[in-house]
Amino acid sequence: MKDNNVEFTDVLPKYLLFKFAFDMCSSIVLIPFILIWFLGVGNFICNRYAKSIKCKLTDNCLYWTGGILFNEEKIIPLDKIQDIIIIKGPVLEYFGINAINIKTDKDSISLYSVKSSESFRDDLINRQREYLIKVNSSSQVVLLENILLEVTNIRKHVTQE
Repeated sequence: MKDNNVEFTDVLPKYLLFKFAFDMCSSIVLIPFILIWFLGVGNFICNRYAKSIKCKLTDNCLYWTGGILFNEEKIIPLDKIQDIIIIKGPVLEYFGINAINIKTDKDSISLYSVKSSESFRDDLINRQREYLIKVNSSSQVVLLENILLEVTNIRKHVTQE
């Protein structure tokens, strides 16, 4: 299979602008900064963050990069993914988007505003299944080869005595 770059919709910066403004409202200290947020600083930050997000699905890993001041990079092996959740809600529906939350045993990433999120989820599950089959079958072959080697060594010992 070829690598699959995940595409995001153009609504992501607008959603992030309102999400962070709502988060500011939950803190009394940040309420005075909401006007500054909507007058330009928020647009700049959200547009920059939305442009920095890149996500790529390969045959064995999911690569994610993004950030505003510092670029964060996550590489998630497909065999470590434990849960894939598509989140829909009234606010996300208002913006015409949904979120995909991908969880591992130690980490999770949320991808907002993914184009055709259901097909991305299905592709991710299929690639994970194929990868696990490939890894398990190759480890079984190695195990069988080791067992065969041991049986051969035992036969040599038995025939020598």
